[in-house]
Amino acid sequence: PGTPSVAPGLFAAKAGTAAGGQVTYNGHLLYYFAGDQAPGDTNGLSISGWHVVSPLGTAMAGR
Repeated sequence: PGTPSVAPGLFAAKAGTAAGGQVTYNGHLLYYFAGDQAPGDTNGLSISGWHVVSPLGTAMAGR
């Protein structure tokens, strides 16, 4: 509940990637997981090598 928020300074844009630019969060490149269909979905969390980032910018543990 409430408005989503991010700690100051964690989001940035990285130029020069294959797509022309990409968002980073706490220094980590962000990717969209195609299996997520709605805000808050974390279906990629239990896939090996795929890490979900918490609102604090840290990797979340698998389910």
